[in-house]
Amino acid sequence: MSLSLTTPYYYPLMIDLEYRLVGLGGTVKTGRGRTVRLSSACVQFECADYLPEQSKVQISIVWPARLDNGVGLKLWVVGRTVPSQDRSIVVEIQRYEFRTRRERASEISAQARTGPQASVAVA
Repeated sequence: MSLSLTTPYYYPLMIDLEYRLVGLGGTVKTGRGRTVRLSSACVQFECADYLPEQSKVQISIVWPARLDNGVGLKLWVVGRTVPSQDRSIVVEIQRYEFRTRRERASEISAQARTGPQASVAVA
């Protein structure tokens, strides 16, 4: 199954992430990467590793927005890798949820001064 990445519903967000490749016996491989584009159906990201097609992947993305009380969020995604036309990894989202991040108050105030760790590409 190949998903089209030309749909206008993709958002060009570059955000740090961590991933786990999951097999029958548990975690097979872990790594870090950076998103290229996000949609409600897929996550496209770049990393140093090759992830085989149809592999189950768990992804944790440091979300740039915060709750009103300053608590940070992570977008947690479970999905399967699908064919991609370039060297990036594309994961079809099967399940997702936002989770709060555990942070110290000093980290929250430091990030509030410097801003979020995300960038948006302008086409």
